[in-house]
Amino acid sequence: MVKPDEAPNPNLANSADDDERDDDEREDDHGAAAAAEAREYTDTDAAASVLEASGDGTRNTKDSASRTPGRKDEAEVSGNTMLNDVSSEIVELRAMTDRVRGGMPLTTKQTERAAVLIRLVAVSNPGALDDTDGLDLAPPPRPVLPLGMDKLPLKLRLRAVQGYITALQYNHTGEQYFSINKQRPLGRVMDTAKQIMRDGLPIKCVEAVFLGLHLTMGWKEIDRIPVSFKTQVGGKHVHRHIVLLVRCRQSGTFGALGISRRNELACADLEHPSITSVLTRFKEAYETWWHAILKVRLGLPVDHDPLSSTPICWRHCCITVAGKTWKEACKGFEEQSARSTKRLYEKWQMDGERYRPYAEKQSGLGSKQSHRPWQAAADALRVSGPGPSKSEGGTSSGD
Repeated sequence: MVKPDEAPNPNLANSADDDERDDDEREDDHGAAAAAEAREYTDTDAAASVLEASGDGTRNTKDSASRTPGRKDEAEVSGNTMLNDVSSEIVELRAMTDRVRGGMPLTTKQTERAAVLIRLVAVSNPGALDDTDGLDLAPPPRPVLPLGMDKLPLKLRLRAVQGYITALQYNHTGEQYFSINKQRPLGRVMDTAKQIMRDGLPIKCVEAVFLGLHLTMGWKEIDRIPVSFKTQVGGKHVHRHIVLLVRCRQSGTFGALGISRRNELACADLEHPSITSVLTRFKEAYETWWHAILKVRLGLPVDHDPLSSTPICWRHCCITVAGKTWKEACKGFEEQSARSTKRLYEKWQMDGERYRPYAEKQSGLGSKQSHRPWQAAADALRVSGPGPSKSEGGTSSGD
């Protein structure tokens, strides 16, 4: 018989269950708060750690459901609601997608934010990424070159190569997928171009030049000349871009292969009668986007041997456009184009000396020698020849 003062207290009997429910509710709130915090994060690594710690807000609810059988249905409902409630993220991500497709690049913070949004949508609603009526962020189809391309006319072949480069799309992700080291031998650069074709990932202007060199390898009727631009916009922001000039040896016409955020700066058809014409076309394209050209660097024709161990001459002639008229700069372009021969390339391989227009040589002669004090001694030795050595009967002091 139980005495009245020893009767079980219902409040004490249910205290353990109440504590367990309180722990479950705290864990549920913690998971939801962690997922909300990850949505608002701008750092991708921090967002990933937050999501991993909370299990996307579903791990804790499942654990609590297993500990409390009566709350299983409630945990599943709350987890599904949280996973499917990404409508605001999809709207924000669609706005960023429209911005990029309209030609406006994302800032660094926007790129990081887009990476977090894509990760959240991929976990919560994967179908929204591939839905053509939604975000339409499915991977683009792998580009394919037309069959029998070698039998096509030169212009059609160049258009096919440019179409292949464009189909890979410009890399807006902020990640560098391939090596862009330009100081390697030509054969190593071609290995990178083959890797680009195997992976099919987005590229930038340097990788596009690598790919253009690979796809036009062996086309002896053309010369491939790299040309790079240094531009400025707003008086403070400096940008650099590179394309691959193509010169037909028979007709002397010029074109260009490449990729850019702006279609006007990506390529040019093989229809320009001179190098001045094709570079003027790029200058006008830059001006439409309020860019002023500071410098133009011209290389030498690239060899057609895919296994060559010699490097590529990327900058043989540097024309400073700032401070002079475009007509004056074009004289240097034409002079360099006329001198771009295989013999000049072999000379560059031996001495590594870059070309400077005659006017710049005269104006910068003194400053150049002051930067290279050994040049005067080398010139004197080249003119007089080496003196007699001790083995030939010479002495270190005068007679």
